[in-house]
Amino acid sequence: MPANMPIETQVAVLREQMGFLKDELAEVKSDVKQIKVMLTERFVTKEEFDNYKASSKIQKWFVGLTTALVTVIISYEIMQFISLK
Repeated sequence: MPANMPIETQVAVLREQMGFLKDELAEVKSDVKQIKVMLTERFVTKEEFDNYKASSKIQKWFVGLTTALVTVIISYEIMQFISLK
């Protein structure tokens, strides 16, 4: 802004620029909200991942124990069958 402009004109120009900046800020805020919504739809939160990880560990233990139990039972039955002959 030229220094020789009257103060009232400078204030009016600054107010108009502030109006444009407020509009742009509102637009950016709207875009940020849309991005947040898109991210929450596509990705899981840390809490959801931790819950999945914990349940996954429990499932792995359960499958491991079940496999071990079935192996022991089958081995026992085979040993019984062999010892009968």
